[in-house]
Amino acid sequence: EEVVANKMKAEGIFNEEEKNELKVKLKEVIYHAELNAFFKKEFKVITERPLLKQNEKTRIPDRVILKNGEAFILDYKTGKRKPEHQQQLNDYAKWLEEAGVKVQQKILFYTAEQKKEVVA
Repeated sequence: EEVVANKMKAEGIFNEEEKNELKVKLKEVIYHAELNAFFKKEFKVITERPLLKQNEKTRIPDRVILKNGEAFILDYKTGKRKPEHQQQLNDYAKWLEEAGVKVQQKILFYTAEQKKEVVA
């Protein structure tokens, strides 16, 4: 969280006080009881990398966690819940599976509510 907060401060996005507030919020997400398993060093993690598909719009999931050849998709939302959030994760999963990656779980995390939602 320190690296992210310092980078955003250096880029002029936040001042020192806002940087400290951001660090608190980042810790709340990273160490959230339902999410901290996805931040272990033993996993291969891909963050904000584009998924490309011919003749389709590029899609960028927040976090894809790879464990034993299977993927867990984690996407953060700061606003209110919307049905299109679930569709977005289903699209990510479809593209990964078309590329030969089995998707084990799709998770939305609403940061304002600190709530995890598993997408079917």
